[in-house]
Amino acid sequence: MGSQTLAPFTAGRHGRTLTPSGVTVTPVRVQGVAGVHVRRGRDAELESRLQAAFGLSLPRTPRCVASRGVTCVWAGPGRWLIEADDAALPAHLRASLGPTASVVDQSSSRVALDLAGARVCEVLAKGIPVDLREFRAGDVALTVVGHIDLMIRRLGDEPRFRLGVPRSFLASFRDWFDAAAAEFGYEVGSGD
Repeated sequence: MGSQTLAPFTAGRHGRTLTPSGVTVTPVRVQGVAGVHVRRGRDAELESRLQAAFGLSLPRTPRCVASRGVTCVWAGPGRWLIEADDAALPAHLRASLGPTASVVDQSSSRVALDLAGARVCEVLAKGIPVDLREFRAGDVALTVVGHIDLMIRRLGDEPRFRLGVPRSFLASFRDWFDAAAAEFGYEVGSGD
């Protein structure tokens, strides 16, 4: 979700240190992110153009799909976040989708974090009002944690999640996460 630094998160071990860490936090650098909002009556045309340009079908429920290095994440009725490791993605989308949708560059608006580990569901359950045990690979939820908007999606079958945190609330999210994960200990990786 945007290329950015993770200054509020410091690489290394945090919280409880007497046991193996229960959670790992890894920053994810995605170069291009765009919000796409379909224009009235243009759903079929938008789907056709997205399929032709990127091989993507639009998820119509809280899910994500990927094709050719591009991921499309449901962000509400008629809205999606589309991301790729290409800073020019928003411009490519504008050119490819034409009048079918509004495209807004959101490459710098969010920080993406991958969370994994044996205790990740327990840590997130302390603040996220979504039963992550019911989440399956590709599921998405728009939710809150500590009054901070959050997009969460499950990556694969193991308990691994990608969180999209608004950049301006990253320090507040880190404070919440630090308190929630302290009893299990957590490790912050350096990312790419």
